[in-house]
Amino acid sequence: MKPIKFILEGVPIEGALQSKVAKKDLYGYAKKLVLKGDVPLEKGYISSEGKLIPRKALSLEKCDPLGSPIEAIQIELNGEVAEKKPSTLEEPAQLVQAKITDLVGFNVTDVYPLQLKLNPGLYATQFSYYANILRKEAFLLVKEDDQAFLLVGEAKSTAWIGNVVLYDFFNTTEEEEESDELDFDMI
Repeated sequence: MKPIKFILEGVPIEGALQSKVAKKDLYGYAKKLVLKGDVPLEKGYISSEGKLIPRKALSLEKCDPLGSPIEAIQIELNGEVAEKKPSTLEEPAQLVQAKITDLVGFNVTDVYPLQLKLNPGLYATQFSYYANILRKEAFLLVKEDDQAFLLVGEAKSTAWIGNVVLYDFFNTTEEEEESDELDFDMI
């Protein structure tokens, strides 16, 4: 568990962030294992000389056109050089009371269980596990039995037209008026 800090109306709140809930935790997973005899085989690449290079032997490096490694990478955001913000684990994030309807249209990508003491409710915040230029939108959902979950993702703008949408697949009144009765004497 990693310590995490929030600030709600000027009051610091400390908690413990647990491991992210992954799909394999919920649904399980299958792993392909290719064997030759009793020896597991690995994926890799064949070089131009015909030698096998294991996949884990390769790494990526950012280089200039001459092949020299680049030391510092500058990232621009809207034409200005952007600086990395510390992660939420290093710097406290602001909490703001939110309504449950704010979750409508929120696309949750990550879920983190939390241990913290806070009044039940929904709180809006931002989250970044690592130092990054932008932080993701997040909601902190605190239940009455001291269970808390950090829901990380992004809001999707959705146009709601009402609570009920009626579909009329068959227009029976018009069909009865327009339909011609079959006359078997015509055959």
